[in-house]
Amino acid sequence: MNYTDRMESQTVTTARQQGLNLFRQMMPELVPEGDDVELRDGGFADELGKIGLENLFARLWGRDGLGLRDRSLITVAILIATRAEDELRLHFQIALRNGVTRTELEELIYHSSGYLGYPAAAAARRLAREVFDDTTVGRAAPNGAKARGAHDGT
Repeated sequence: MNYTDRMESQTVTTARQQGLNLFRQMMPELVPEGDDVELRDGGFADELGKIGLENLFARLWGRDGLGLRDRSLITVAILIATRAEDELRLHFQIALRNGVTRTELEELIYHSSGYLGYPAAAAARRLAREVFDDTTVGRAAPNGAKARGAHDGT
């Protein structure tokens, strides 16, 4: 192995460890303890987790210049815009761990309706409700109106 290969290998190992540490901080229930976490499962495109860990979490989320809270707000907005529902579901949880409040996420969804359209904002709201287990079913609606999904027994 030449010097360049060794340096590249060390950089990848460092990026992997940095990404693993950061992701574990944001989503501890998804990443087992230890340094020998296997990210590949032998299935189709099994390197995608490794690529995400090293490039997204280590190289982007780990950069100076923005804190994790701000990166979470930006990421959620981008995911709403691209309608990346699986990732959005995960990043709603990460945002809360990074200090973004539910009220701020609500405002982000409201604001996105003006720039991205109502369907994108409504899809984000639906996902957020699933993640937060927060629906209006069975709750009193404002001004005495019937909550969506509420039944009056008739």
